[in-house]
Amino acid sequence: MAKFTTPTRARAIRNEFGIDKDDVLSGNVATLTNEIKGQEYLIRAMPHIIKVFPTARLLLIGDGPSESYFVEIIKSLNFRERVILTGFRKDIPELVNILDLYVHPSLTEGLSIAVIEAMFLKKPVIATRVDGLPEVVVENQTGYLVPSKDAESIAKAVIDLLGNREKMRQMGEAGFKRAEAKFTPDVIVKELEALYRGLSCKIHPKSQ
Repeated sequence: MAKFTTPTRARAIRNEFGIDKDDVLSGNVATLTNEIKGQEYLIRAMPHIIKVFPTARLLLIGDGPSESYFVEIIKSLNFRERVILTGFRKDIPELVNILDLYVHPSLTEGLSIAVIEAMFLKKPVIATRVDGLPEVVVENQTGYLVPSKDAESIAKAVIDLLGNREKMRQMGEAGFKRAEAKFTPDVIVKELEALYRGLSCKIHPKSQ
């Protein structure tokens, strides 16, 4: 995975989507399936966020069956300039790399590769407290965990982080270290091997 975006490429991405250098960017990577990924609640958090940070913008990276539904919500909020739907992209790491923070509002989720990749890119993460996400995001260390289906809680967490750049930097660094320690392929394979050995010992205990 690409871990860095050149300044020239970052400028090109910002120009492509009309993102000003002073805009603060939150973002999410997922198939646009609201009943699973919950992007609606992130969109509905934006009015609260913009009251505090008028230059805040949201980048939703991906496509999917809920796209037209999200377009209607964005229109109803009159936020067409504030919320960007990128559609399908092949340059996802480069897009994530220009974000200030990463938000994952899923209603259900296993071990999220998107969240782990954001952590490898040193992004503080706000995620919902569902399924496997608390195994990845450590509350108050690598980011914040919020209730699902709760736009106001998402907004509060985003506002808190955008208001404290040093905390964002520290969480990004902590997330990177956690991702390196826990979620590289080698580490995962070793943990699976240890799990299988433990299960094997329970199923086939040594004779006494």
